[in-house]
Amino acid sequence: MWVEIADDWGAGHVELVQIPTHNEYNDNMNAYWVPEKTPQAGDTLNFSYRLHWHWAKKRPVPLGYVTDTRLMREEKLVRFIIDFRGKDLNVLSSKNVLEADITVSKGYKILNHQIIKNVATDGWRLVFQLQMDHEGLLKDILHSKRPAGELLAFLKVKGKPVTETWTYTLVP
Repeated sequence: MWVEIADDWGAGHVELVQIPTHNEYNDNMNAYWVPEKTPQAGDTLNFSYRLHWHWAKKRPVPLGYVTDTRLMREEKLVRFIIDFRGKDLNVLSSKNVLEADITVSKGYKILNHQIIKNVATDGWRLVFQLQMDHEGLLKDILHSKRPAGELLAFLKVKGKPVTETWTYTLVP
């Protein structure tokens, strides 16, 4: 989804807020407009805009794209399940050796990963487990030593990317 400004809103900026959440189904991303000049009580502000939506299957991108992200938290582990789809990606057979390129912030460790054909969507699924030390992370965050974890992942064949890069900020 994106917002198209339909008239002049004046000087100002958009602020993006990420609210920590313990599961993926709570809305935790917000954006709002901040006028350069703070309105006074009784002022009227008018905003005109259009909201646009699009379906992932209608994206005109040459690479495979992420359709779903799921995660399961255990005591010191987080399991990520990422579904990829795309016209060229879906037709790859298991004979094509898909590889995962997963990058995580320092202090986190990938324990294992697998790529499997998702027969329900005809796409591909990347599953991996991330190990973290909650106590160590919380102490580091409180002492500004380690921020939330940053993760990146994409699928490739013979070193060449065949999907977009998935990104995720893991808030401990």
